[in-house]
Amino acid sequence: MTKKLLPLFILFALILTACGNAGEQTATTDEGKKTEEKTEEKTENKTSEFSLKLDGKEQNFSPSSSWATHWEKTFSYPVDGETKTDKASHTEIILANYELDTKDGKYGLAKQKIEKPEQIKVEFAFNGEKDTDSETPIKVGKYEINPGDYFEASKMMGKIDDVEVFHFVDGKEKETSFMGNKMKGTLKITEVNDNTIKGTIDVTDGKHSIKGSFIAKGDNTVK
Repeated sequence: MTKKLLPLFILFALILTACGNAGEQTATTDEGKKTEEKTEEKTENKTSEFSLKLDGKEQNFSPSSSWATHWEKTFSYPVDGETKTDKASHTEIILANYELDTKDGKYGLAKQKIEKPEQIKVEFAFNGEKDTDSETPIKVGKYEINPGDYFEASKMMGKIDDVEVFHFVDGKEKETSFMGNKMKGTLKITEVNDNTIKGTIDVTDGKHSIKGSFIAKGDNTVK
C-alpha cells in the first residue's frame, strides 16, 4: 500500500513546486514591467539635460518647464546712407527649472521675474532665412553664430540671434547675456512636431557656456 502511494506523493510535490515557480516568475515579470514603465515615464517627462556655466562656474540647472514661440522679426540696417529693412521668421525658446506661467504668452513671460535663489531661466532665439515670416515652418537643421560683427543685422538671418540667462543674485533677478561678438557654437533643431521643438545647443562666449539637449513645448505658432 505504502509503495503504491509513494509515486502519488512525489507527483503531488512536483506539481506544487511547479506552481510555486510559476507564481514567482509571474510576480517577477509584473515587477519588471512596473520598473520599465516607471523608467519610460521618467524619460518621457524629462524636459532637457544641460551643462550651464556662468563666469566659468557650473550652475545647478535641470529644466522642468519650457515654452517656445515663432513670429516675424524686422531687421533694419544702413546701406549707402539709407536704412534698409528685411524680415525673417524668429523663434524663441525658454527653459526653466521652475514652473513657467505661459497663459499670457510672450509678453506675460517677459514680466515674470526670478524670485528664488535656486531659480534659473534660459532664453535663446534663432532666425529663419531672409523673407520668411511667422507662417513659414521652422526649419530643421543647424544654426550658427554670425561670424565677425554679430550685430550686423543683414547677416543675422538664418543664425542664432541671442542667448540669455536669468538668475538670482544679491536678492534680485540678474540677466546675463552672452557677448554676441565673442560667441561661438551651434544650435541644432532636430525635430518640430505637435507644437514641440527638439534640439541641441552648444554655445560659449569664453566666460559663459551652455550645452545640452532640449525639448520645448510651444504655443500654436510653433509648426
